[in-house]
Amino acid sequence: MPSTRRPENIGHWEGIVDAWVEFVRGGFDVYREYVNSPAMLRRIGPVRGLDVLDLGCGEGYHSRILARRGARVIAVDATPGMIARARAEERRRPLGIRYRVADAAHLRGVGRSRFDLVASFMALMDIEDYRGAVRESVRVLRPGGRFVFSVPHPCFDTVFRRGKMVSGWVRVRERPPRGKALYFRVDHYFRTGLFAWPWSLRGTTARFRNIGWHLTLSDYVNALAEAGFVVRHLDEPRPTPKGVKVHPGLAKLRRVPHSIVVEAVKPAGATTGGVLVPAVRRARRGSRVASKRWIPPN
Repeated sequence: MPSTRRPENIGHWEGIVDAWVEFVRGGFDVYREYVNSPAMLRRIGPVRGLDVLDLGCGEGYHSRILARRGARVIAVDATPGMIARARAEERRRPLGIRYRVADAAHLRGVGRSRFDLVASFMALMDIEDYRGAVRESVRVLRPGGRFVFSVPHPCFDTVFRRGKMVSGWVRVRERPPRGKALYFRVDHYFRTGLFAWPWSLRGTTARFRNIGWHLTLSDYVNALAEAGFVVRHLDEPRPTPKGVKVHPGLAKLRRVPHSIVVEAVKPAGATTGGVLVPAVRRARRGSRVASKRWIPPN
């Protein structure tokens, strides 16, 4: 049976719930507002009448957007404090969203082929068993359903090792005020796993040591393929014109992308995870006709 131990970074997120809510709801997360969310919502498209799972929903920011656009939303997150704040907002302004505390890699109580769309906004990189989360996404999707997610660009992830930045923007000065971004240095790309870095949340007094996972592009693509997904689109978002005007520092993302948005599809005819492989059947007159059959995973 799969392990259900507490994910390694949940205690970390519990400790910053209040600061995170202030950061998000105050509009201080400029990468969310002007880069990642607009790109994700464009790729997702119309959702009216769809059954949607928001995977790694945090305090419910995107769950509320999807519900206002007409989706029937169930939202899950492994951090109880985040779900508590999301539920409090739902009570205050009801949208019909159902929030659950759940590990994305073990969606107990969520049936197979339940959703038209699984959306994950900048969360998969914070899920320890990301492969399990991808497998669960294909399980709960209806055939033809879509998994759309965003993560930091694996090739241009800001990575710290032993307190030192080994990949990231190199600026005029190492200490604040750091000045203009000169270029993006890439190193330690294949050294995947958990790492920590200093983080301060714009618009708040929060200063803390953040932790997350660095993964390669092939890690994500292979997890999708092994689960049985077919990748349909990959976007590398650029900041909106308004974002650059309001926050000129975002202009550097016109040179080097900050994130990727991936749209993957569960093939029609599939019932669980697996892969589509060519098969051969014989026609009545002995000719060989190529077709496809669904092979479930081991």
